[in-house]
Amino acid sequence: MKQFPRSVAAIALLGVSAVFCAVAPTHAQQKDQKDKEVKATDGLFNGGDLQTEGIQLGSWGSGKAQSDGAYRTIGERSIRIETNGYYAGGRMEFTKPRDITDVKNDPYAYLEFICRFQPGTLKKKDSTTPGGASGFPGGPGGGLGGFGGPPPGFGGAGGRGGGMGGGGAFPGFPGAVGGAGSSSQEAISPDTSRIKVVLNCAEGSFVASNFPVVLNPAEQEGWFSVAIPFVAFKGLEKAPTAKIKEIRIFGDSKDTFWIGEIRTTTDDEPISVDALDDPEVSKGEPVDLRAQATGGISPLQYTWDFDLSDGIQEDAFGPSVVHTFRKESPTAPGNQLEVQPYVVTVTVKDLSGAKKPVRRQAAVIVNP
Repeated sequence: MKQFPRSVAAIALLGVSAVFCAVAPTHAQQKDQKDKEVKATDGLFNGGDLQTEGIQLGSWGSGKAQSDGAYRTIGERSIRIETNGYYAGGRMEFTKPRDITDVKNDPYAYLEFICRFQPGTLKKKDSTTPGGASGFPGGPGGGLGGFGGPPPGFGGAGGRGGGMGGGGAFPGFPGAVGGAGSSSQEAISPDTSRIKVVLNCAEGSFVASNFPVVLNPAEQEGWFSVAIPFVAFKGLEKAPTAKIKEIRIFGDSKDTFWIGEIRTTTDDEPISVDALDDPEVSKGEPVDLRAQATGGISPLQYTWDFDLSDGIQEDAFGPSVVHTFRKESPTAPGNQLEVQPYVVTVTVKDLSGAKKPVRRQAAVIVNP
């Protein structure tokens, strides 16, 4: 381990807090990488005339699904969804079932929605610290059939953003929409934080419930990609085939949003995490810790450990967290002029667990 001389002068340069930050890849670099490794395969809805596309819209409970020409992506129409909880949403029925058998068991395959959201009006709890981030039953490595509570530590592709998918209103999410190279879209913070999607197939019904909505900026201004891995649909992997007859979509809040496209997508882009800085702070000084990662359209989970000496644990969640070191760095054995830094570790992994997790570490000197 590196040894660091103690220095108080550096504190003045850091100011009130120290920040872990890294330069995000350029938009052109991200797009080039995404073109290579994220492939949209089959369009279930392409923004066209509903009759031509073989789609009928319906309601569930007090919710609605309606054709709308006010907003659109590649086609002339979108589907306007009104939700009011997990029992009030919209239905999309296919006159000819859509066969997803070839991709349903692919760990890199997603059901992708290209969506447009309104700014939220609800006041939501911001919890990027351990006290606010709840556990995650059924998370990566534990089965994705049912998400027991608000999942911690997810963020969009890179940024410290806000809203759904980067939602600051959702425990462990960043403060605004993630995604490098799209600053014009970073103000969105919709009321919907989680969704429930039901696939009614010829083989049965398969549900992804309480799924955290992670926003990645789409190609069209104002639109975002919301991707749900097929492994999140409980029981789907056991069906010999899967032919979708109907999609039902619900949100956890009263809200209205638009769907411009629905498609199956494969994404094997590896997770990449930028290097962290090695800050120097004072004991009792809050440190703003930030990590920046990319991983295609995969929802990413960030977990933090603040002291490597007691093993890697999950001390906090989210791309951005605040931590206060209560004790100064210990001195090196036999040398009182050198100190041993606290080693902070961030681990980034994807929701489906298909991609290799990535860790980055920083050495933090804590002065008296």
